[in-house]
Amino acid sequence: MTYRTHIGIFYSYGPHFIKTARSLRETHPQAEITAFVPEHFPVELLSGLDILIQPLLPDNGRERAIKKVVTIIRAIRKERLDIFVVLFNSPRLQ
Repeated sequence: MTYRTHIGIFYSYGPHFIKTARSLRETHPQAEITAFVPEHFPVELLSGLDILIQPLLPDNGRERAIKKVVTIIRAIRKERLDIFVVLFNSPRLQ
């Protein structure tokens, strides 16, 4: 059985997210990649990249309740990622 590296990428508003997703796919063609994106993210932006979409983040401008934060953390941990890519420095995310 062949082991596939599992990479997660956490959504960041702006053009860097799509560029990073493309770069990850090019750099790690055999990896399983999961993108954690807002609930109404236009998934066609990642079409053709063979990236699993997890639409669990609140949409931009929506209230972030503690319950939602716990749900997000559990979903990320459940994926058992080998690498987790975050495109911004966030003490809250750390």
